[in-house]
This record gives sequence, C-alpha cells and structure tokens, in this order.
Amino acid sequence: MRRFRYTEGVAKKISRSDLAGKNRLIATQGAFTLARKSLFTSCWKGHLPPLHQAVVEGDLPFILQNKANPKHYLSKDNFGFSAGELALLLGKLEMAKEFGYRPPTHILFQDKGKAIDALLTEHFEERFDIRLIPSLTCPSYSLLKESIRQCPFSYRYTALGSEMKRKGSLYREELFHMKQSPCSVRFVDEMKGFGLFAEKRLTHGEWIGEYCGLLTKLEREELDTDYIVHYPTRFFSMNLFGVDAKKKCNLMRFANHKDRPNAAAEYLLDRGLLHLAFFAIGEIAPGEEITIDYGRDYWMNRSKR
Repeated sequence: MRRFRYTEGVAKKISRSDLAGKNRLIATQGAFTLARKSLFTSCWKGHLPPLHQAVVEGDLPFILQNKANPKHYLSKDNFGFSAGELALLLGKLEMAKEFGYRPPTHILFQDKGKAIDALLTEHFEERFDIRLIPSLTCPSYSLLKESIRQCPFSYRYTALGSEMKRKGSLYREELFHMKQSPCSVRFVDEMKGFGLFAEKRLTHGEWIGEYCGLLTKLEREELDTDYIVHYPTRFFSMNLFGVDAKKKCNLMRFANHKDRPNAAAEYLLDRGLLHLAFFAIGEIAPGEEITIDYGRDYWMNRSKR
C-alpha cells in the first residue's frame, strides 16, 4: 500500500521505508520535546529536598530528626529558598522556630489616654484580633510557585528589575528574619485610630520594614479594602493577587496615610518573589509617626476627612 503527500501541487510517492524513517525521526523529536518539557516542569514541580518536603507536608518529627544534618540543612529548593525560609513563607512558624526563628515577645504599645508600655505579643494580637507574622506568607507551596511564575517581565529583565533584585539580595536578611526598625504602635486620634511610630532616629533611605500579609488570589472588587495591597503580576495575566494584612500582618500594617509622608513603599525582588518594603525618605525623629502615601487608587472611593 502506498501513501501520498502533496508538495507544491506535485504528488510524491512515499515508500514504507521512507515512512518508517520519518516516523523514527518524529518519535525522536517528540522524545526530545518531552524531555525539554519535563526538564522545564521539574523546575516548578521538581522533587523537593527532604526538609523542604517535610515543611510542605507539615512533618515536624522528620524536621526534628534531620535538621542538624548539613546535607539536608544546607539544601535549597529550585528557587533558592532554604527549608527555614520556606517555613516562614508558608506561615509554618512552629517549624520555622526549629530553624532559628524567634518571634518577638513584646510590642511597644500606647493605648488611648495611657502611657507607652511593652505589651506581651499575645495580648497585642488579642487587642487587634490579628496574628503577627515575620514575612510575606503564602497559603500553599503551589501558590508560592505561581506567584513567582507570574512576576512581571519588566521586573525580571529590565534595568528596573536589576535594581529591585540588587535591593532584594541586599535586604534578604531583613526580609526573612523579621528585622524592622524599632517601632511602636500608638493611639493618634479618633479619626485615624492607631499609627506606627519610630523609636529611633531614621535617616533618608534607611530600612523600616516589610509590609507583611497573606498572599492570596483575589476578585477585583476585593482590592477595595483597607489592608489589601495589590501584588503585581504579568500585564496579560488574568490572575489578580494581593497581600492581605487584615488578619495576618506585622507592625507595618499600622502606617497611616499622609499627603507629604516621611516614608515610601518600594518593591524588592528576591529569587523571583516580590516584597513590599518601607524606607525613610527623610529624617524621622524618635517618637515621630511614620506615614506613607496610599496612592490615588486608594482614595478613588474614599474621602480624606
């Protein structure tokens, strides 16, 4: 039996041997394509190192047994995160403690009509119905991978992205070890409620802290809330992400708006993950309120009273 194909209107005969040879070539090319796809997929779905897998699965006994093994302890996942960093990013703080994380025991706090005092962290959390977290937190490893994959191209491959990466690397220690400038939360007035105050002198460009919250997928109308900050993704992406600091947060949540602020928010890029950090844009005296500009979008449906 003969098979035919048409090339430029001319019928050409293909013998069984020709067809078999072509099929072998297609099979080889197909195998190569599958191998490439497999290699690409492994970057996103690849096998995690044992300690990382234990963090994802919540296997605390395995971590306790193997955390001292340098072979496991020094390993990184495909993005370059250590097991301890991954525990922080996934909000598994009990596991993070096994890798050196130490939560604050007290928060400097001043309630209305009272003197400033060191309040136990658990009492501070009860007072505002929140849970303090040390870093940006993802509800799952799959969402963490997706947020990295959705990072805007302009942040990855431009001069702007290079500067964001430089700062992300420079402030990595601050991002993953809850290092923030000494701050307190104090009552401001009946309209603003509470605010964030500096407890040491800050100079221009000095690190204040990261705006921490739960990284989550959103519906567009959900952005119109007080504590959700838009998390940038690719311009053509149908996925909308936000950092929600309503329930899980750090002290940066308490920074109030001012038209002429003394601090500014800036995105840093570390290993593909974006972090929103606050920096001083002028000298801030001890006891002075730290303020930022919420931006025009925030005030579109709100009134500045």
